[in-house]
Amino acid sequence: MKYLLRLTLALSIVMMTACHHDDDEEEARYVERTILLYFPWSTNLYNHIQENIRDIEQAICHVKGLNGSRVMVWVSDNKRPTDAVLYEINYSERENRCKHDTVQHYTNTPLTTAEHISNVWNDVKRYARPDGGHYGMIIGCHGMGWISRADWNKYSSKKNMLKSMDDSQAILTRWFGGSGEAYQTDIETLAEGMRAAGIHTDYIQFDDCYMANIETAYTLSQVTDYLIASPVEMMAYGMPYQQLWNVINDSQPSFQRYVDTFKSFYSTYSIPCGALSVTDCRETEALAILMREAHASHTLSPEQRSELQVMDGMTHTLFYDFGNYARLLCGDNTGLWQRIKSQLDKTVVAKGCTHTFYSAYNERQTEISEYSGLTTSEPSSSEMVIYALPHTAWWQYVHGTK
Repeated sequence: MKYLLRLTLALSIVMMTACHHDDDEEEARYVERTILLYFPWSTNLYNHIQENIRDIEQAICHVKGLNGSRVMVWVSDNKRPTDAVLYEINYSERENRCKHDTVQHYTNTPLTTAEHISNVWNDVKRYARPDGGHYGMIIGCHGMGWISRADWNKYSSKKNMLKSMDDSQAILTRWFGGSGEAYQTDIETLAEGMRAAGIHTDYIQFDDCYMANIETAYTLSQVTDYLIASPVEMMAYGMPYQQLWNVINDSQPSFQRYVDTFKSFYSTYSIPCGALSVTDCRETEALAILMREAHASHTLSPEQRSELQVMDGMTHTLFYDFGNYARLLCGDNTGLWQRIKSQLDKTVVAKGCTHTFYSAYNERQTEISEYSGLTTSEPSSSEMVIYALPHTAWWQYVHGTK
């Protein structure tokens, strides 16, 4: 991440005056970055999201401060999916606790549009960083990767897959929005809204299922440097923020430490399953060039398809491990595979996973024998994927249709 040098930080601290909130006497601080916690309406995850916020606040109190950051929270109302609130988390040193300062209420608003996302970011900038600066974004809700809300809700086979998840009371997992097209947001819409607000973040983290796929990373390369996400399903508990918050909120965060901490937490969880990766989205273009070369002269044989690493529990697989797919696609062309692998190592800068992943769709754990940190839907036989994937920017480039 491109953060200011420590010398500049030190000089800035000296030059700035102290900030005050209510009757608290706060020490002088230099605000280095603004982090937006973005929690769309997601039905059965609301209580977990509130727990996530409390865990972040406990982590802030543990180190007695925000480490130069401003933390803004946008969260949908639990009962009215057209309402939301934006507030800032402030830390009181005197009381060693966090307080909420409300910035904006959004009422009877279509919350899933690019216009609304742009408005939220403009409100964040106006309130927290009128002078610009560095930003991070954490999104917590359900998620389904690159797949558009229209396509996800169009296919009847999807309804059968959803029933398994909704009926599973023993474990909940996460997948960008709620259960219903009106409450879901497309990745392209997110990128459009951020571009309209003039926002490019240091990172976007999805505390959701299935968001670490190459198709998503390629689209988000327009608006962020890094994508932090899971290639499989995320348990409803979400990211263990008490352990993770002060890692990501460091002036120079260690992505591998972040991933390792996540893996350590979920290795001893009640269902010991979890996977996380950090993708440098700026490197996805170079990877796309190589995959365009691979697709121009190689196809998967039936035998190779049987070796694909499945990364979901659905009847018709939607997500496969990207590195595994690329290796099999190259076949005997080891030179091309080594070039792709070298670029993949530059693209996925941190990764980690447990031995298995859990899926609420089939209520089973599946072994992870090959793990690159990203997935792709390219080899899927799903009717939805066959129809929808060619509309993605990634597919269009690697297949030479644009």
